[in-house]
Amino acid sequence: MPEEHIEASSSSRFNDYDRIAEGYTAENETSLMHAYHARPAMLELTGDVTGRRILDSGRGSGPLFSALRDRGALVTGVDASAGLLRGERPARRAG
Repeated sequence: MPEEHIEASSSSRFNDYDRIAEGYTAENETSLMHAYHARPAMLELTGDVTGRRILDSGRGSGPLFSALRDRGALVTGVDASAGLLRGERPARRAG
């Protein structure tokens, strides 16, 4: 697609997550599915990530991004929602 046809993905016209970012972030960090099953399982599967370069595509507010970074990975995170990117929580130790 030619560059002149590219529009900013941060527009709520394109991304409803911008409108629900705060609630989605809170739910994703504490929900039974994400906080206690999916994210711990993904971290277990990754093994030792120290020094590895990892792309967290669709990273949301960044709980997996932060956990990987805390474990020594060099993480690049992208998301189509500017609202979710602004909602990143401070760095914390992954359990």
